[in-house]
Amino acid sequence: MDFRTILYVTDFSTNSLKALGPAMALAEAYGGTLRICHVDEEEALYAFRGSQDLVDFMDRIERVRVQRLEELADEVSGAGIETEIVRLKGYASQQILEYTERDPVDLVATSTLGGEGLRSLLMGTTASNVIRHCVRPVLTVGGRCTPPTPFCIERIIAPVDFSPAAQGGVDVAVDLAERFGATLCLVHVVKTPSFIPALGEDVLTGSLRHTDHRVRLMQAEVARLSERLGEDRVHHEVAVAVDEAEEISRMAVRQKGDLIVMTRRGQGILEGVLFGRIVEEVVKTAPVPVLLLPVAEV
Repeated sequence: MDFRTILYVTDFSTNSLKALGPAMALAEAYGGTLRICHVDEEEALYAFRGSQDLVDFMDRIERVRVQRLEELADEVSGAGIETEIVRLKGYASQQILEYTERDPVDLVATSTLGGEGLRSLLMGTTASNVIRHCVRPVLTVGGRCTPPTPFCIERIIAPVDFSPAAQGGVDVAVDLAERFGATLCLVHVVKTPSFIPALGEDVLTGSLRHTDHRVRLMQAEVARLSERLGEDRVHHEVAVAVDEAEEISRMAVRQKGDLIVMTRRGQGILEGVLFGRIVEEVVKTAPVPVLLLPVAEV
C-alpha cells in the first residue's frame, strides 16, 4: 500500500494543525503529494441570511482563509514536498467523504477535533463521520496527542487479534517499518472478566491464567516477521486487562511508539462492525497518531 496522495484536512485550529507533521512525514517517505484541504461551511450555513454585515464578515473570513492556506502550502513545499490546495464548500464531513470517493486519494489525515480545551478530548462530528465512513485509510491525531516536530516514525505499534482483518493491518505496519527503518511492536490484549460495581464499590476482576495459546500465536507471528525485518526490529507484548482500548494506549507509551496501525474491525480486541467501541476509544485517547485501515484496503 502506497500513500502517495494524502488529503490533509484542516480548519486552522491548533488541534487540526497537529496532523500536519505526521501527514508530511508520510508524504515525504512515499515521494507523494500533500493536498491541503479546507471546507468552507459558511455558504451552506448562511446561504439564506443575506445582509451587508454578513457579506463583509464572509469577505474577511475569505481573506484569512486564503492567507492561512498559502502559509501552510509554503511550509509543505519548503520541506520539498509537492503540495496542492483543495477548497471544498458545504458541510465538512459530507464534502470530504464525497471528495475521497471521486478523487484518487490514498490517505486522509485529520485531527479528531478542531476545537480547543475540554472539547479536544471528545470526538467531533466531522472527524467521527470521516473516520466511520471514509473509503480510504485515515490517519488520526487525537486531543491527547501532540506529535513532535519534526515528526519521525521509529517505532510502530500494531495491535493484533490473529484474525484475517487484523493480519492485513499488520502487513501494512510491516511495509511502513521497512520504509522508515522502524521497529515493529506487536501487541495483543487478553480481556479479563470484570464486574461493573455500583457507585462506591470496588471493581471485581477475574484472572486469566491460560494465555499460553495466545503467547504461542504471538511468538509464531514474531518469528515470521523477524525473517523480513530482522529479529532486533520485531518486539511483542501480550497483556491482560479489563479495558482493551486503554491498554493499547498504555502499550504505546510503554513501547515508546510513534504510530499505531490498526484495522477498523475484526475480532477480539478489534471487535465491531465498521467502527467498534474499542477502535473509537483508541482513536480518542491514543498518545500517538493512529492509522486506521478499512478492511477492504488491507
